[in-house]
Amino acid sequence: MAAPGDSAGSKVVINMKTQQNNILHHHLKSCRLERSFEIKADYEAGKTCGVLFLATTYHRKNPDYINKRYNDLTDYRLKVVLLLCVGKDEDKLLHDVNSICLTQQWTLLICYSYEEAGEYLENLARSENMSEDSFKGFQYQRKNGPKNKEITDTDRYKLALDILSSIRLINKTDAAMLIMKFGSIRGVANAPIEVLEEISGMGNRKAMSIINFFGMNFVKPIARARRNF
Repeated sequence: MAAPGDSAGSKVVINMKTQQNNILHHHLKSCRLERSFEIKADYEAGKTCGVLFLATTYHRKNPDYINKRYNDLTDYRLKVVLLLCVGKDEDKLLHDVNSICLTQQWTLLICYSYEEAGEYLENLARSENMSEDSFKGFQYQRKNGPKNKEITDTDRYKLALDILSSIRLINKTDAAMLIMKFGSIRGVANAPIEVLEEISGMGNRKAMSIINFFGMNFVKPIARARRNF
């Protein structure tokens, strides 16, 4: 049996109705692939993550497409739009897609090559078990609420995103990648800089910012959140 986070136990399911001719498949090399005509998302990365793949060139010509696919992600715990940027001067388009994702409470992952898109999918599939195990049993004392009140996986995930994206230079996409990679705030805090630098889109400056953040003297609310994760 593959250990949590092991590529041997990870699987990506491809929707052959929508993605049959997508060259992205050729860049999925470290996980098992399964082809399906039944799933609604473009890709399933594990059992609980649905992914819609979108290229900026397609969105420019078909701006309503992403909204029409809304129902295709409703059954998944983690809903991801994987956006491939292949043109220049895409700021307005990125703003539009990001606004849609915020409204629908989807996670937006931005990539700049098919190879990078493949890495995102593999990381999503590979981290599924680790992330879910990390989320189980977490408890958070809500303000003015009962002690040790358990919250949902979605609440924990959003809180983790908020904490990580509060770090200088770290955006929501970076935060999502860190959670996928390490499974928990504690995992990110304990990660060596060499490992952080290897994450797609991270680099030395962002890695150093993370290292410095977790080396600070935290105010009490942040410190408590860090311990809980």
